[in-house]
Amino acid sequence: MKSTTVPLNKQEETKPQVKKKITDRIKTFEDACKELGYSPDGTVTLNMEQAAIDRHQAGIIAFTKLSIIAQALNEGWLPNWSDTDEYKWYPWFKHDDESGFGFSVSTYDGWHPGTGVGSRLCFRTEALSDYAGKQFIEIYRQLLTIK
Repeated sequence: MKSTTVPLNKQEETKPQVKKKITDRIKTFEDACKELGYSPDGTVTLNMEQAAIDRHQAGIIAFTKLSIIAQALNEGWLPNWSDTDEYKWYPWFKHDDESGFGFSVSTYDGWHPGTGVGSRLCFRTEALSDYAGKQFIEIYRQLLTIK
């Protein structure tokens, strides 16, 4: 009688890998960099007057971070600005003296040739826009406000 040895983990090897939802994988800027294969400790060199750098550096860095985060969350999707039926979602924020700075709502643009955010910071779904606006609110605050 012939015997065969079967490894105990054979069943696990044949199971297809279930990919986590993008919002479960991307919780930080570093997660977005990892998703895209970028180094999160990369540097950006600016040729500007020191006063301009001091005033705008946080906003420039925040824009770069949010662009990378949006790219990772959109999983390869790029907005088609020629397609007026395709919604392009982006988070909207409210800033006032009483409540401070906070996420307000996600809105979209698909029919209008102009936009308030630009294609680097829009999302393919309302859910992703809501997630980004809430999860990365501190980075959005750095982009949209000057201290």
